[in-house]
Amino acid sequence: MKHRFKIRSAHTNKPSSKWRKDYITLIYLTLIFVVVLRIYEYVTALVLFRPAKLFKSELFGLGMDLLLCLGIFAIFAPIYKWLNHFKRRVGPKLFETIVFFLIVCHLLIIEYFFYQLKPLDIFLFSHDASEMAFSINTSGITFYRIISALIVSIGSWTILGYYFRQYPFNILPLNKILYGGIISLIAFVLINLYARLPVAVDLFNNKSYFFYKNVFKSSTSKFFAPPLEELSLKFQHEFPGPEYIDPEYPFLHKFKAVDSLSAYLNLENTPPNVVILLTESLSEYFIHPIRGIHFMPFLDSLSKVSLFWPNFFSLGERSFAANPCLTAAVPYGESGFTLMQIYPYHFSLMNVLKENNYRNTFYYSQGSWFHNKEHYYKFNNIDRIIDKNSFDPDFTKVNVGEEQHFWGYNDIDFFDQYLRYTDSIQRVKRLDVLFTGTSHSPFIVSDPEYYNKRFKQDLEKITDIEDIKHFEKHKRFYLTLYNVDDAYRKLFYKYQQRADYENTLFFITGDHQMSELPIANDIEKYRVPFIVFSPKLKKPQEFKALSTHQDLYETLLSFFKLKYNFNVPEFSTSLGSKITFDTAFNGNRDIVFMNDNRQLVDYYSNGYYLSDENYLFKLYPDMDLKEIYDKNKLDEMRKKLSIYRAASLNASLNFKLMPDALFFNFTQQHIYFNEYRQDTIKSNDLSKNICSISSIQNQPVYADISLHCLSEPEAFPNLKIKWMTNCDSTLEEINLNYPLDKINYQFHLKLNPPITSDSTLKFEIKLINRNNSEYQFSHLKCLVYNVNK
Repeated sequence: MKHRFKIRSAHTNKPSSKWRKDYITLIYLTLIFVVVLRIYEYVTALVLFRPAKLFKSELFGLGMDLLLCLGIFAIFAPIYKWLNHFKRRVGPKLFETIVFFLIVCHLLIIEYFFYQLKPLDIFLFSHDASEMAFSINTSGITFYRIISALIVSIGSWTILGYYFRQYPFNILPLNKILYGGIISLIAFVLINLYARLPVAVDLFNNKSYFFYKNVFKSSTSKFFAPPLEELSLKFQHEFPGPEYIDPEYPFLHKFKAVDSLSAYLNLENTPPNVVILLTESLSEYFIHPIRGIHFMPFLDSLSKVSLFWPNFFSLGERSFAANPCLTAAVPYGESGFTLMQIYPYHFSLMNVLKENNYRNTFYYSQGSWFHNKEHYYKFNNIDRIIDKNSFDPDFTKVNVGEEQHFWGYNDIDFFDQYLRYTDSIQRVKRLDVLFTGTSHSPFIVSDPEYYNKRFKQDLEKITDIEDIKHFEKHKRFYLTLYNVDDAYRKLFYKYQQRADYENTLFFITGDHQMSELPIANDIEKYRVPFIVFSPKLKKPQEFKALSTHQDLYETLLSFFKLKYNFNVPEFSTSLGSKITFDTAFNGNRDIVFMNDNRQLVDYYSNGYYLSDENYLFKLYPDMDLKEIYDKNKLDEMRKKLSIYRAASLNASLNFKLMPDALFFNFTQQHIYFNEYRQDTIKSNDLSKNICSISSIQNQPVYADISLHCLSEPEAFPNLKIKWMTNCDSTLEEINLNYPLDKINYQFHLKLNPPITSDSTLKFEIKLINRNNSEYQFSHLKCLVYNVNK
C-alpha cells in the first residue's frame, strides 16, 4: 500500500510542481524585460530629448511597472494552472507566447513615445490607414533602432527562457510571489488614485497600460453614458447667451450682427478680399524672442503694426480642428468635424461669401485628401482647391525618406504659387484660405546650409548652458521657424507690388502649437497668435481678451453685413461668438477643446480650466495655471462638459445642426428630392430605387447621397445615376463604386446634364446589385438640388 501510494503521489505532484516552476520562470523573465525596457526608455529619452524630471519619473515609473506586472501575474496564475492541467501541450506555450507578444507590443508603444514624447493613445483608431501611412512616411522616423531592438528582444527572450528552464529560480515559492502580487496590485491602484508624485506624468506612466486602459475606457464608456438626445436637450439651459430657436437643434440661434472690426479700418466702398493664412504648428510664443534668439522677426514686427491677440486659442491639438473652426465654427463630431464621412448642412465663410459673389479657393502645400480637407471644402462648394498636385512644374518638390515620398512644397514656393495663381484674378473679390506646411514633420527647410549657418551664429550669442542644450536638441524644429518667417516676409513684400494689396484683409494664425517642443502648461498647447493686418488699418492695437478660431466666422459676417450690407444667414450654428476687442484681459468665455486623442476632455470656463476631465486649474492673465482643489467646481464643469459633448455629437451625427430647409432658404436652391430614412434596409434585389424625379430642369444639380453600410463593402451595390428624356430614353449613365474602406460615406456630386434640346428631363439614382448578394444599409439620406452659383 505504501509503495502504491508513493507512486500515485509522485504522479500527481509532478505536473503541479512543473507549472509552478514554469510560472516562476515566466514571472522572473518578464520582470527582467520590464526593468530592461524601462532602462532603454530612460537612455533613449535622455539621448534624444533630455526632458525635465527624467530620472525621477523613470525611477518611480519602474517601481509602478513592477507592481503592475506582479499584480497581473497574480490574477492570471489560475488560468496558467488550468492550461497546464487541461491543455498541457499547447496551453502553456500559448500563454507564454501571448506574454512575449505583449512585451513586443510594449516595445513598439515605447518607440512611438520617442517620436514626440507623447504616449500612444486612442487617436490611433481615428486615422485612416492612408493617413497613418502618409504620416509614417513623412515623419523622418528611422526604423533601424526599432528593428534592432526587436531582434535583440526576440533573441534575449529565447536564450534567457532556455537558460532559466535549465537552471530554474528558487528564490521565493510561488505562493509568496502571488500574495505579493495581490498586494502590489492594490498598491498600484491606490498610488494611481491618490498619490501626487513629483514626476512628469507622460514619462512616469507605463506606456502600454496607458494605451490599453484608454482603449478600454473609450470602448465601454458609450454603454454607460446617458442617451445623446437626453443630454443634448440640456445644452441651451447650461450654456445660455444666444437667442436659441429649438432645443432639438442645440446650437441653432438667431444671428446677431455686432461689428467691432470696421472701427479699426479706413475702408473703401469695395468689399475687401479676405486672406486667411493658417500656419502649421505656430505657437504664440514663436513670434517673440525665445531664450535670446529671434526666429520669427518678421511676424513679430507685423504683429506690432496690426491688430494682435496674444491670448488666442485653436480648438484642437491637431490641424483637423482648425479648418472647420475658422471657416464655419461647427461642432466637433466624433473625432473632428472634417474627419466625419457624412456632413450635415452648415453655413460657412465659403458658402455665405459665395452668395455675395466672392470667389473661394483653398490652397494647401500638401495633399488635400489628408484629414479629409478636400471633402470638407468641396461639400462647401468651394470654387477651387490648389494642393501639391496643382503646382506648376518649376517649383521644387519636397521628397522624404529612402523611397523619396512626395510630401509637398516648401512655404516659400507655396506662397509664390499662390501669388502666381491669383495674379490674373486681382479684380475678383476673393476668399483665399491658405494652409502652410514647412513647420511640420518632416521639418525640411528650403536652404539647409543658409539656415544652419544662421542658427549657428545665433547660438554663439547664447551663454546659458541649458539654453544651448535646448536649442541643439530641438534644432530641426527651430530651423523651420526661420524658413516660415522668411516665407511670410517675401509674401508680403511681393503682395505690396500688387494692385489688390490695398484692399485686402490678412488674418494670420496657427492651427495648433508645435507638439515636438516643450510647453509651459497644459492650456498652452491650444494657444496660437492671431494677427489681423491691412494697409487700411488706422492704428495697431493689442487685445488681451480671450478669443478663439470659432469667433472668426460671426466676426466676419457681422463686418460684411453691417458695413457692406451683405446677404448673410438669419440663423447661426456657430459654437463661438465674436472676437473680443478688449485691450485688458477678459476671460469670460466657455471654450471646449478637442485633444490629440480626438476627445472633448479639456474645458475652459470663466477663469477655470479643466484638464483631461480630471484636473482643475485657475487661469491667470499671464496665462499661468495653478492647480486647485474644488470638488463642487470640478463636478459642475464635468457636468457641463458632458452636456456639451453630447450636443456636439448629436448635432454632428444626427443631422441636428439645423433643419435642411433653413440652409436652402438662404442659398435659394430648389430641392427636387429630399428623403431621409433611419430604418435598416435589407435586400438582395438586383436594382433598388433611391431617387426618382419625373421632371427636372435641364441644368446642373448637386446630388448628396449618404448612408451607413451594414454589409461588407465589397458586396455592396454600385450607384447608378441616370439622365433620361421624358420618353424614358437614356441620355447618360454614371456608375459609382462604394468605397471599400468606408462604413459611413457621403457622395457630394455636381452633375451636369447631357447636351439635349429638352428643357426638362427625368433623373434617377439606383443601387445596382452586380454581385447578386444580400446587402443592408441604414440612415439613407438623399438630396438633389439645383446649382445656383
